[in-house]
Amino acid sequence: MRTTFVSLTALALSSLVAAAASGGGLANVEAHKRRIESRAAAKQASASSSAPADVAASIAQAVTQFQAAQLVPKPIQQAWLNPLAALTISYDGKPAVLGSKQAVADLQSRPIYSLNYTSSASADAAAFTNSAKFTVMFIDASFVGDNSIGNNVTRHYLGNDYTIDTQTGALQGGTPITKYAAPLPKSGDPPHRYMQLVWAQPASFKAPALPAEGSGVESWDVSSYVTQAGLQHIVALSYIQVQVGTSSQVAATSAPAAASVASASASALAALSGSSTTAPSATSTGANGSKNAAVSTLPAASLALVLAGFGAAGVLAL
Repeated sequence: MRTTFVSLTALALSSLVAAAASGGGLANVEAHKRRIESRAAAKQASASSSAPADVAASIAQAVTQFQAAQLVPKPIQQAWLNPLAALTISYDGKPAVLGSKQAVADLQSRPIYSLNYTSSASADAAAFTNSAKFTVMFIDASFVGDNSIGNNVTRHYLGNDYTIDTQTGALQGGTPITKYAAPLPKSGDPPHRYMQLVWAQPASFKAPALPAEGSGVESWDVSSYVTQAGLQHIVALSYIQVQVGTSSQVAATSAPAAASVASASASALAALSGSSTTAPSATSTGANGSKNAAVSTLPAASLALVLAGFGAAGVLAL
């Protein structure tokens, strides 16, 4: 870890000096800074969850926490869920942990996303390849019990055509439709639930006409967009909580039961392991750590096993 840190620090210094020397001023330096942060966050994510069991546990935690936060089945439909990776989100190099409460001041810069997944020799088409593309959403589902928004959410970021660095898991590129706007819930509201969703784009993907590129923060029918865009599955998901001021209202959320998480994790692990044609090993199943790592989608039977496990654990059976 020390060697990695020293190397990264040296790279950071040399890159920033080169950026400043090459012209472009502060904007050029800032762009280089973000690339360095992206690499650092991806390395951290890759090192933290390299085994199938860790990935399965992270997936289970995400899904069970979404249910506990009352984000499933509305606005997130059960049919959309096909979690294949753990999603790591960082702001200025600091991770925003799943379900954690975050201060508005810490969320001003656009977040960096990394995927941690299990490599496999699946017969199915690989989900995470150099040619795969993804849509990323950052949306506010308001607070639990807020019936004023109907089925809509508030869109804070929408980007299409992201690609993945298969060596690090970092999501990169992307075409912003709505540029990132930091969360700023109404003062006095209970904690708002801000979801980060990564969708696999089909080969035939074409961005809908609305919202138009350059659209700002607004109320949004995400279900309608998903249908128009032909998006089918969320492959990674997370959420954070943000509150401004204090509230007299109590949000009716609950922590997922340990038994539910354990059951869902076991089912996810069985599905991930079952997607391989060979038994995974400690060196070949690392998340994005190997140049030769290949990543599989879940076959239909494996996906059914995951969702069945979630349902049996009382996670998605609402």
